[in-house]
Amino acid sequence: MSHRAVEAIGVPDASFFYGLDDLLYGYQASEKSRFIFVPQFVLKKQIDKSRTSFFGRRFYSSTPQSRYYHVRNYWKVMRYLRDTGAGSWRMYGTYAYETLKAIVLTFLVERNLPGMILVFRGVYDGIHGRWGKA
Repeated sequence: MSHRAVEAIGVPDASFFYGLDDLLYGYQASEKSRFIFVPQFVLKKQIDKSRTSFFGRRFYSSTPQSRYYHVRNYWKVMRYLRDTGAGSWRMYGTYAYETLKAIVLTFLVERNLPGMILVFRGVYDGIHGRWGKA
């Protein structure tokens, strides 16, 4: 990315604290500078995570805390896209899917009621614009 793009968009938003800041920053950078699409992996970061199965589908395991940040930070990305006119029904569909997935994994698969409350708090905080550490 060019230094002009960084000057135009600034540094990544620290209020995300955890997750999806790279999604928004990459999108903003693509608006300010030209980019090259490379179909092959240039760098592949492999993190060994356990997987959870539910109705034949496999999902990466995560903690309720990381799910909190994930569903909360989606709101920030959606607000940016909506405010810039780039939002679409797919954006809301993706958010609904990610939220439902977090709920199903936390409550139905893990049977974790405190974690479920944390996921709902992530939705609430995202709707009300509460950012930073939980």
